[in-house]
Amino acid sequence: MQARDNYLIKTILITIINALGVEVESRLIPYTADLLVLEYKTLEPNPDWKGGRVVVRVTDSPGNVTESFRVL
Repeated sequence: MQARDNYLIKTILITIINALGVEVESRLIPYTADLLVLEYKTLEPNPDWKGGRVVVRVTDSPGNVTESFRVL
């Protein structure tokens, strides 16, 4: 997934949802100008990951929100 910075990106929210639809973990990541590539490693075990989702929500300085997800 890629995000373009037409406006200043403020935050990135990453949410991991398992195949049963249960949120496993969620983390808010403050954006910094030197953040070119974000590598996220999960903190919680997720045995039901297959068929789950990773949801990425990006908020910019005017408060616009863009969301994208990938099925695992």
